[in-house]
Amino acid sequence: RKEMKKKVLSLLLVAAMGISMLVGCGGGNDTPAGGDTQSGAQNDQQGETPAATGTLTIWAPENQQELLNQQAEAFKAAYPEYAELDIVVQLVGDDVAKDEVLKDVDAAGDVFCLASDQIASMVDAGAIARLGGEAETLVKEKMAPSVATTVTIDGSIYAVPYTHNTFYMYYDKTLMTEDDLKSLDTIMAKDNGTTEDGKPIYNFLFDGGGGWKLGAWYYGAGCSVYGMDGSDVAAGCDFNNETGVAVTKYLAEMHANEKLALGLDVTELISNHQLGAWFGGDWELKGFTEALGDDLGYTVIPTMGINGEQIQMKSFYSSKVMGVNAKSKNPAAAVAFVTFVNSAEQQALRFEETSVIPSNTDAANTDAVKNSPLAAVIMEESNNCAIMQPYTKEFGDVYWNACTTLCDALKSGELKADNAQEWLDNWVKVFE
Repeated sequence: RKEMKKKVLSLLLVAAMGISMLVGCGGGNDTPAGGDTQSGAQNDQQGETPAATGTLTIWAPENQQELLNQQAEAFKAAYPEYAELDIVVQLVGDDVAKDEVLKDVDAAGDVFCLASDQIASMVDAGAIARLGGEAETLVKEKMAPSVATTVTIDGSIYAVPYTHNTFYMYYDKTLMTEDDLKSLDTIMAKDNGTTEDGKPIYNFLFDGGGGWKLGAWYYGAGCSVYGMDGSDVAAGCDFNNETGVAVTKYLAEMHANEKLALGLDVTELISNHQLGAWFGGDWELKGFTEALGDDLGYTVIPTMGINGEQIQMKSFYSSKVMGVNAKSKNPAAAVAFVTFVNSAEQQALRFEETSVIPSNTDAANTDAVKNSPLAAVIMEESNNCAIMQPYTKEFGDVYWNACTTLCDALKSGELKADNAQEWLDNWVKVFE
């Protein structure tokens, strides 16, 4: 088995070095990182694979740092060729990874965690390597099809998904019942009074998430930007149609309700039982549990009443992934590391340690995951209350900044129910 590992690693080394140079020059990705090549096979026949030295830098969000340090030691134990490699895990949030990498690709991490919607821009910039070999096989054969799609561009694989990426609804069991939570209307109508010491109790916290959460209102109602998949630029943005205006009025009226929390710290509110419901993801579960304990609940996002009809809100669905820097100085080690930490065993460990739901189907099929209420909620959310997040460059270049403007206008009161049509008519021009 050791000899087989050495042969695979030798193939990975030569192939990954080839793609690092190709992508680093902004050229086509004809040779994938981790792909088998004739030169790799010839090199393997000439002798032993040299031990890797130097540093392998991993950029990761806070909730994955401790685990990745643990997995780094397991990786080196499993692959003696990398025993002397110095693996350094640094804090770089997956929400800002793209921007940080593109500041200086040469100085960026060898491996970085990011949201899948950032991949297209990274490919355009020649900053992320196309994966082949075992990494490609892992994605195609062991990842859920829904997440495999999120890392595939023009038939090529550019990252390995480590979890599903969507949000759902958290709630305080002492303030909200399951019946209350079915509709945002009933959530906002609930009267919980104040705390014993007279502090206000908010029914719901609005967080547009820079457009990530805001989209749930508009896309749920059937509105879109550049079409539902973000690829039809000629379609523009239809948030100013009759339905979009109705959604905006709904949001404006909700913002005028004193039971809505705005710009307040979630953890502080829930620690004092001052917040009934809010949107969040599984990466926040540990902190919320520490703050609320057994009183913490979670379920799919609710419906909302638009034009006299209850409409299911739709969260964006994507994945969180690990990509390899196209200019990594240790490309073979980077590919091998990403492949190792997303095996069934290691993704099962990730779930055990961080509650992050596996994308590897073998890991997701374990009893621990199948019996998890949280996993059940995420699967229901993904299947019934979500749409695939658009990932085209055109969408990304405009949508996020535009939605920040919309959220700010709602929060400030500039955007009201009585000026929604006029305001939106002007706002959608940025998508033209």
